[in-house]
Amino acid sequence: MRLLPVMLALVVVPSAGAADWSTPKTISEVSTFASRPFIAFNASGRGVAGFEQQFGLGNAGHNRLFLANRDAAGRYGRPRQLGPDELFLGGLSLDRRGRSTVLAVFSKGGQRDRMEVYSGAGAGGFGRPQVLHTSPYTFMRTPKLAADSAGDAAAIWRELPRRSGNTDVAMLATRSAGHAFGRARRVSAAGVSDVEVAMAGNGEFVVTWLRRGLVEARIGHGSKLGRVLRLANNHRERGVSLAATMDGAGDALVAWTSHARTLTPSAREQANLAYRRDGRGFMPSKQIAGWGIQPVLTTGGVGAAFYASGRAVVAWNGRDAGGDGVFATAAAAGAPGTVSRLSPALSQPAVGEHDQLQAVAGGGGLATVGWTHFGPEGRNTNSQGFLFASDLNASGGFATQPVSGSANDALDATLGYNPRDRSLSALWEAKESAAAFVTPREFIDASVRR
Repeated sequence: MRLLPVMLALVVVPSAGAADWSTPKTISEVSTFASRPFIAFNASGRGVAGFEQQFGLGNAGHNRLFLANRDAAGRYGRPRQLGPDELFLGGLSLDRRGRSTVLAVFSKGGQRDRMEVYSGAGAGGFGRPQVLHTSPYTFMRTPKLAADSAGDAAAIWRELPRRSGNTDVAMLATRSAGHAFGRARRVSAAGVSDVEVAMAGNGEFVVTWLRRGLVEARIGHGSKLGRVLRLANNHRERGVSLAATMDGAGDALVAWTSHARTLTPSAREQANLAYRRDGRGFMPSKQIAGWGIQPVLTTGGVGAAFYASGRAVVAWNGRDAGGDGVFATAAAAGAPGTVSRLSPALSQPAVGEHDQLQAVAGGGGLATVGWTHFGPEGRNTNSQGFLFASDLNASGGFATQPVSGSANDALDATLGYNPRDRSLSALWEAKESAAAFVTPREFIDASVRR
């Protein structure tokens, strides 16, 4: 969903002593479209970036997946195409040995889609992919990948269970370090609209999904998978968006936004979380924040990340008395703290205002919420988005810095901490031109804050 054009002044409060972001550097070719940037690091400080580019318009366009190595000094190598045309990126990880795992969907308009995994070293050292599942009659949607430093991994996505089906199920495939992925299997009942997966440092993982508006989850390790757990039992509320995270010890947190199933002026949206201590069940879900709204639903995303044992940041798109915005809180052992507004208030509902909202953590108490915000249209007929990073401080509040600057679009962004030097890297889609009747010229930009 693209950002909507609105004029506003954004007041940014820099973090105390925070370094400036480096001048954006283009790491891809210029193509018709660029999207879905990912970045992954290992403990040595090396990384790999992944992104999609489309060359050509309409039926003549071809979607391609590219990888670029990143060395410990922050330099990106030449991007190399992975696999054939019509490959779409679903997830990316890098283990401690420097081996990458790439989850991707091969799709030609939903005709015989394939969920595939590429494993190899560097951006070019990949052999034939492992095909996890093939479907002759449906799009494979919302693929997600989680992995640990040893190489354990879990991939989840949704698809129709049969040709005559009309609602999706969640599909899962897992891998133990040093082995191939096992057989893909259905792990939910029908009615799934969103899926997420997160993994701890010991290979334990949580898979969670929204099914008919309710939140469900299962805990697993290797090929073993626990029973379905209902995290939200309130049938009067409907889940909208979902996030999940685990810390090194195996604590898990699932966060989601929801709204009343009836669209009345008294309807309420709210942000929620459910917390699980390692080796125990999920605690009853808690409401983080709620607000009264007019019957226009503005909830658009949620993100979560552990920054210390049992301590996580949860962020979401929502609304308070001042209007739409980005909100966040730090939660300790599942107990949310004070809610902070990260963006200025907007008086009018603006669905899709904040794109690619996410929370990332770097260990040692470092946590950041990344979000994009409206920008002036300028000469473009499309709106521009600017990327911001809001850092958690010692008092539990947040301080915000611009990442991309006012001269650079940032419409599809991702952030990632380097565990070696704790620098924060950002990748985003940028546009050379978005004028009417002009072929788009897009590329992937990168910046780092040390």
